[in-house]
Amino acid sequence: MEYNKYMYIYPFCFITDGRNQFSIYDSRKKKMHQFDMELYDVVKNQFRQKRVNEILSSFNNEDSEVILSFIDFLLKNDIGCFVDNIDNFPLINEYWDSPFKIKRCIADVRDVWHNFDNIFSELNKLLCPKIEIRSYRILSLFEIKQLVEVFEKYDFGVLFLLMPYNEELFNADSSETLSKMIHNDYRIILNITNVTDEQKIKLDKIKDQYSSLSYNMTLSSKRVLGKDDCGVINYKNFHEMTIDDIMENKKYNGCLNRLISIDENGMIKNCPSMLTDFGNIKTTSLIDVYQREDFRKYWNISNSMIEGCRECELRVVCLGCRAYLIDPDNIYSKPAKCNYNSGH
Repeated sequence: MEYNKYMYIYPFCFITDGRNQFSIYDSRKKKMHQFDMELYDVVKNQFRQKRVNEILSSFNNEDSEVILSFIDFLLKNDIGCFVDNIDNFPLINEYWDSPFKIKRCIADVRDVWHNFDNIFSELNKLLCPKIEIRSYRILSLFEIKQLVEVFEKYDFGVLFLLMPYNEELFNADSSETLSKMIHNDYRIILNITNVTDEQKIKLDKIKDQYSSLSYNMTLSSKRVLGKDDCGVINYKNFHEMTIDDIMENKKYNGCLNRLISIDENGMIKNCPSMLTDFGNIKTTSLIDVYQREDFRKYWNISNSMIEGCRECELRVVCLGCRAYLIDPDNIYSKPAKCNYNSGH
């Protein structure tokens, strides 16, 4: 081991302190590592200030062995390497911005069928690259065709259709039509929910038969019945974060930043699960809502500002729900559906 050199942590590996542990998230491999806080100062500060032999000289033999074992772990997992001059490797500049005025829209559907032609037109003006339509009822092939035809008028991003399993949608003729639809426009992603084990076997065979469905259709056994199925914060279900995602998450709210939503009744909100609305889509413009200061107030609530979350070593990869709170009257309250206890 090259003790006369500095230990350099790669810039795509993000170090985050917590109450009892700290984490290193490798955004290249999409992998989270967690360690005892006793090593935090060493990895966060001393690695950049001293060579390894200088660090070891300030600890007793037992603690030195712990540090050496830790360094060995970093090297074996390709989290860092030895360098001669740490000044040649400056810290990454933590900055985030986006050309999109709105970067994601969620539109919920149940009894009301929204005017998607008007919605897509306004989202196009807001440069929105990602639209998620969450249907809490079965969608017919005709309704899907309607959506796709309107969507194809515009050249922005991706259209995600989340909907429960429909037997009629996956007969021979309909499956072929869906496949051709996606083949003609690979921006369309189908997310099928409420899928039983038996139905999954059938759908997997269909995916094997049609390559476009194989790549652009995901299956889930989860029962999605409405907006209240959202907001669950589970460590095992955390999204895989890119460097861009992490930079945004450090500065803004990972869930609500530049998000606009339409609930199943047509009310415009930050998120369909939130109580506050800014008017109905039938009479109110998405563009006008986007420009309102009170609409944007949740965008800047990063996890470092949220009670409990600010002491969690996983906050760098958590989206920080603001719809379901322990104290609904406190916008900085801990998420009510978080089941992770930091440090345990």
